[in-house]
Amino acid sequence: MARNYKEKIKKGDLIFYALMLALPLASLAVFYFGVNANSFLLAFQKYDQERGAFVFEGLSAFRRVFDDFGGIVMRIAFRNSLLAYLTGICVTMPLGVLFSYYVFKNFPLSGAFRVIFYLPSIIASIVLVLIFKYFVEKFLPEIIYKVSGKAIPGLLVDTSVALPFLLFYGVFTGFGGSILLYSGSMRSINESIIESARLDGVNSVQEITRIVLPLMWPTFVTFIVTGLAGFFGNQIHAFDFYGQNAEFSIYTVGYYMFSLTARGSNSLPEYPYLSAMGLTLTLIIAPVTLGVRYLLIKFGPSEN
Repeated sequence: MARNYKEKIKKGDLIFYALMLALPLASLAVFYFGVNANSFLLAFQKYDQERGAFVFEGLSAFRRVFDDFGGIVMRIAFRNSLLAYLTGICVTMPLGVLFSYYVFKNFPLSGAFRVIFYLPSIIASIVLVLIFKYFVEKFLPEIIYKVSGKAIPGLLVDTSVALPFLLFYGVFTGFGGSILLYSGSMRSINESIIESARLDGVNSVQEITRIVLPLMWPTFVTFIVTGLAGFFGNQIHAFDFYGQNAEFSIYTVGYYMFSLTARGSNSLPEYPYLSAMGLTLTLIIAPVTLGVRYLLIKFGPSEN
């Protein structure tokens, strides 16, 4: 009887596991492989101008991709994509944690800070782009001219400073969602833990580094991993400000691919190349993302 009971439990567990895995596997099959099936096929095709159709070509698109990886445009695009990711990890994330902690502790004006930092997420992106563009193209140059008497071009036109300002814009507009998630993660911390630490003489810095950060480490892992997954898709808002006319110096991989796609019917010959690049970049970033996630979970701070 005991053996039959254990076998029933195992069968029940297997059914439960199968049902729980069915939905995510079906989602993967439909929304990744199903939606992108045509893109996978395009990577091995070319556009025949005479027929007005795609025909199988082999690996020529992949050869072009690897040739372009050594070109100056892609080197700049990879560098800028890396800068954008590191800015998010080294600037946006620490500042987001500090402001979230300020809100979490209900310090003076914490409610006002919450509204101010979430405003960019409420206002339409095109409105924010217009405001920021006016600020750096008109307002700042006029202030600099009045103070120093030196006329300067718009700061988004000057390619030597355009990239830092685009990264700054990304940091500014990225606070809203991160502060909500960080502060929500902090509120899930048991208040008795923080009160006990306070009784032991822990100050604010020690509270953040020894209690808050380890307990919300899974949230950091999520941000780091999702940032890596979108590494090659980040445009740093270049298309919002420049359309298809951005200078090579501010290219990212995401902007480079999107600008090729946004040419309407003229983009048809580029589709096989873009599909091959998408597959190649996926094969590069997928194992890196999974590996980083494994290392962060294995060697990250413990709650104990």
